Amino acid sequence: MIRPITKEAIELIKHFEGFFENPYLDQAKIPTIGIGTIAYPSGKRVTMQDSPITLFQAEEYLRHELTEKADTVCRYLIKNSIILGDQQYSALVSFAYNCGCGAIIDPGKSLNEAVKSKDVKKMADAMLLYCKYTETVLGVKVKKVSKGLLRRRKAEAYLLLNGKNNFFEN
Repeated sequence: MIRPITKEAIELIKHFEGFFENPYLDQAKIPTIGIGTIAYPSGKRVTMQDSPITLFQAEEYLRHELTEKADTVCRYLIKNSIILGDQQYSALVSFAYNCGCGAIIDPGKSLNEAVKSKDVKKMADAMLLYCKYTETVLGVKVKKVSKGLLRRRKAEAYLLLNGKNNFFEN
């Protein structure tokens, strides 16, 4: 059974994703629409030619994807006998909404190792590692820290540790 996502986590996601009725390219150059949607509930990927959507549609898409991410995270935690509080679980789901579930469930990833340790301080520290994007400079791919992603990771880590939002302070 999927656990509910806290209102603080949903507020955090909405704050950092914003709402865009028209498709746009996110920092990773992925076509995105609504509140961070890159694929519709049907599975079809967002394209730059897609029609505008309403806030109501965007929130439906958000709920759909949050349910998928929450299910994956919840199943992983149950399978590995990892018990987290609602805010900690919700912070991981917020992270998964933005980065995908791989960092949480794939062996060998920093966040996965921290989650398996069941140490929330290690989880918060590991979240902060996922704030880079790739940019091509003179034909060479270079990893750079995104100030926006770092702010989001700090907010998710704060939520994980403290159970409340501080994204206006970052």
